[in-house]
Amino acid sequence: MHYLGNKLTFDEIIWIIKKNRNFEDAISAGEAFLNMPGLNLVDINQDLLALSMVIMKLYKTSPRDSIHAATAITQKANIIISEDSDFDKIKELKRKSIIDFKMH
Repeated sequence: MHYLGNKLTFDEIIWIIKKNRNFEDAISAGEAFLNMPGLNLVDINQDLLALSMVIMKLYKTSPRDSIHAATAITQKANIIISEDSDFDKIKELKRKSIIDFKMH
């Protein structure tokens, strides 16, 4: 299986786990993410940011969500794993919760 993300994905994983658990668990999760087989970290460049601006204007999403969506769209990924229902507005993507993702 192939997975993709960007530098913001790494940041958000560590931030949310540190917020809800502790620093040590956050570091472990960050290491697990970086060592995940099949992971492709996409560069955030000017073209990706330009697409994220289009997404922000069209769907009224936050800058971070728009960057994640642009990452998925440019890589032809049609599923995004997130607990954030704001991704449901983006017609080019289908959101799955982490629980649904882990079950398959």
